[in-house]
Amino acid sequence: MGLLKIGDVVKVLKTQTFPADVLLLHSSSPTEVCIETSCFDKDSSLRHWQCVPTHLTAYDILLHANGDKSAKTLLDALGTGDNKTCELLRAADMTFQVEPCRIPAEWETWQTLLLAAPHEVKKGVENISFGYRQLLPFEAKLLVTDWAVGVVLFLADDTCLALSGGAAGKQRQARRLKLQKTHETAVKEAAKQKQFAEEATRPPLDPEDFESETKIKWRSCFTDVPDDGNCLMHAVWLGLSTLLKLYPHLSLPSEPPLPTSATDFRAEAIARMRKDSNFKEAVANQLMLWVSVECDLLFGLEDFFCLPPEFQSLVIEYNQQVQMGGMDPSQLDMAQLVDDYINALTQQQIDGERRYYLPLGELEIDALCRLYQMRLQVIKTEALDHIIEGQAAHAAPVSAVDRIALEDNIVPLLKKIKEEVTPWELAREAIDTVLLYVGNILDNPHEDKFKVLKQSNSALQRRVLSKTGGRELLTKLGFESQQNDQGEAILKLKDSLPPHPGPSWFPAARRALQTFLSEQGDLTRVIDPRTIRPEHYLDRNHQDGQRRVRILNVRTNHYQVHLPRPP
Repeated sequence: MGLLKIGDVVKVLKTQTFPADVLLLHSSSPTEVCIETSCFDKDSSLRHWQCVPTHLTAYDILLHANGDKSAKTLLDALGTGDNKTCELLRAADMTFQVEPCRIPAEWETWQTLLLAAPHEVKKGVENISFGYRQLLPFEAKLLVTDWAVGVVLFLADDTCLALSGGAAGKQRQARRLKLQKTHETAVKEAAKQKQFAEEATRPPLDPEDFESETKIKWRSCFTDVPDDGNCLMHAVWLGLSTLLKLYPHLSLPSEPPLPTSATDFRAEAIARMRKDSNFKEAVANQLMLWVSVECDLLFGLEDFFCLPPEFQSLVIEYNQQVQMGGMDPSQLDMAQLVDDYINALTQQQIDGERRYYLPLGELEIDALCRLYQMRLQVIKTEALDHIIEGQAAHAAPVSAVDRIALEDNIVPLLKKIKEEVTPWELAREAIDTVLLYVGNILDNPHEDKFKVLKQSNSALQRRVLSKTGGRELLTKLGFESQQNDQGEAILKLKDSLPPHPGPSWFPAARRALQTFLSEQGDLTRVIDPRTIRPEHYLDRNHQDGQRRVRILNVRTNHYQVHLPRPP
């Protein structure tokens, strides 16, 4: 490359690559030249090129520059494939005067550049026009055709027909990739916004329609799952055990009762997976993949990254032996490796003072749904903002009278609690519990038991009455202190004769409490899970019908579950 200059005539033999951007003049097959360009566009198919369509034959070109004797010698060399052809051409002073192609610098791909015909190469006063099929890009490989001769157009950093040509080519490639990425991001964002705009026009599901379709009564809010290091399994256990307790007809024939704790449920579920041949086969296939791929790829796999370091090291050791040819994957004791994998799922991990279990991967979740014949619906975390916007857009308007009642009763008290109570968690539990009471009343307007709270109840005392503003909030909502027939102190909702669940502004009060909690970071409190449209959740194992468990992974180690309520 360093010896070439623009205008030189070069000859390239079959399987060789072109040392520069070349204008094709002649070849062993003048009507068809085959090249392959996978070095810069990953396309290994053959592409057909043609010599310059000009009235000047190869002999005429050589004769004009060198006379009969030199031309005859050069043509003989071309015909025989003599390796000294390039030297002979140089000795004959066979040089074209080449003007740079008039090509905009911003054209990013060589395909676009080549299609911008016609171009011209000047030989003295005579112009030779050519199109894209006469341009041979730098680093393209000559195939099938025995040899090809052409004139050098661009060299080194100035090569521009191939995407990888020189420093300029690399710069163009970087710009192209950046522009392509920006464009793709913009297209995806536009499509996302368009989808959101279309979905925003769709009203949320009607809670009554959802309950009619599922044949189950559901709460109007999510329930937090404690961060016990077993969050996902705890959410599944809580959802399924509550469902089967309230709707025992959904229990399977001869199905034993579920364990009484999330930890025991995990142990039972993994024990059933250990006996399940389909699960063990899926794990074996996954492990075989892990030992067969390039080692660097393993740490990009979430299911692998979450495993204990000891097991990761074991897999990496096998992977390196396989990659270096020291072991065939079929030689692995796969049964033992599968057993080690399942053991890792059962063992509690320790990180400082925190104890936790490994999160379940896709294989475990699929097996869990299948073994318990459970329909797992996972609300998409990325859809939360859109769900909130959609529900707010279709929320029933608050009347002027109800708005005044809210502003006189609830809004000032919530503001006071926010300003006076620190840390926030001390007030959050009280407001969250009161929101649950309000939801129970609105969702069960004919159930008087939800409109009466025993003041001796330990949960009410701990979560609400002992907290700053808790009792006052219940009072503002319309609860008043009374005694029941047994002489027990109670809080009873006034103005609550069926079918009226409370004051007319109760629905607006629930919305106010939800909005207040969401403004403090509890985004899901403004969502009624019954209204979430199907496109906003993943429906696993949907063929198993009514045994539904509905969960939401709000953030790391924070799950919520949508629980059923009594029929």
